[in-house]
Amino acid sequence: MKSEMKKISTSILLVFSMFMAIGQTDPAAKAALDKVSETTKSYTNIALDFSVSLENKKANIPSTTMSGNIVISGDKYHLKLEGNEQISDGERIWRILADDKVVETMAVDEMEEEGLTPNRLLTMYERGFKYRMGEKMPFRNKEVQLILLYPEDPSAVPYGSIELAIDPNKNQIVYLKELGKDGTETTYEISTFRSDLDLKEDSFTFNENNYPGFEVIDADTGECVNPTACTKYTEVLDGNNNLIDIKSSDGKSL
Repeated sequence: MKSEMKKISTSILLVFSMFMAIGQTDPAAKAALDKVSETTKSYTNIALDFSVSLENKKANIPSTTMSGNIVISGDKYHLKLEGNEQISDGERIWRILADDKVVETMAVDEMEEEGLTPNRLLTMYERGFKYRMGEKMPFRNKEVQLILLYPEDPSAVPYGSIELAIDPNKNQIVYLKELGKDGTETTYEISTFRSDLDLKEDSFTFNENNYPGFEVIDADTGECVNPTACTKYTEVLDGNNNLIDIKSSDGKSL
């Protein structure tokens, strides 16, 4: 899975009815978000179990749901989603694609960090948004407070608005929904929230020995990092030096 899920969705009617009142940030919403931010930053690390659901009724794309978990410590994280993994030590990213037996590694990209990736789910509202307090509502045997977020520069992002549900008693995010401009609704829901865990020193370090037989490709240069594991390709030419086939090292034609 090469791209991280986008999250979040909210009703078009709600977006329309709130749009005229956005003018300034709601002090009550800011206070609630500040409490969530302060609580989140007080933890040494955080471990989340979550689900991601994606649906686009406009394009007749049915709802699909995936499950995953992530451990976060500062800028470092280890994400597992539907059999694939993504590890970041804060400087580099390793994207492990199990079905393809490929690991892509790249420098942490500012554009990727600006995206709505799981490690930003907890603090993404801190900049670039105007927000207003929504209603309180029951959700999975608890009462949550809704906060509505709108991008300060709508042309710079692929979504129109975000609905954030927080647990006001624990100052934790419960779910986050995005309404994409193309009609895609994406929802992140946190099912388990743990903090200050006793983690191993290598929790955010990619260890090639844990992935025997995987090709490791540097996405920044396109080069194979571990040549002995990388598939080699040979061109097959006819008598006139015309290319007639390309075969991998295991004899398979492309």
